[in-house]
Amino acid sequence: ADLLRKLKRYEEGLAVCDAIVDKRPEAARPYYCAGNILRELLRAGEAIDAFRQAIALQPRFAEAYCNLGNILLRKGAFEEAIDAYREAIAINPSIAQTYCNIGAAYEVAQRPAEALEAYAKAISLDPSLIGVEVQLFHQRRAACDWDGIEEAETSLLGRAAVCNDKLPP
Repeated sequence: ADLLRKLKRYEEGLAVCDAIVDKRPEAARPYYCAGNILRELLRAGEAIDAFRQAIALQPRFAEAYCNLGNILLRKGAFEEAIDAYREAIAINPSIAQTYCNIGAAYEVAQRPAEALEAYAKAISLDPSLIGVEVQLFHQRRAACDWDGIEEAETSLLGRAAVCNDKLPP
């Protein structure tokens, strides 16, 4: 089903998910895959239901919590999104992208200190996240957190130059 999603053969992917659920209704993965397909089809309500069903069947399914948070965030349900990301982090605290996502949720929820903390954690887990480092830098400036800001800017500009050198002409 996930391969069909990647090939944008959504209805076939959903049919595969349904067939698996018919044979193994206790399996969480087909609900998760269906949620991803439904999200791409912009059927947010159904995607939320699918991710919640996956979580009900497998309560320690960090990716399902994270994807649920992503949809909730897009719908403007910031606190619910934050709760979903917190659950994902509690299950697997080593996924940098989850900290990026919760940082974005904190930002739109007007909680800049928590956003800064989440972005810093994401970078500590995956230093290659230059986009998150830029976001962290802007958040620090917005919060008037000037301690070490010049060094951070110099480091960021150096890293950006390296990234630009790797871009094709």
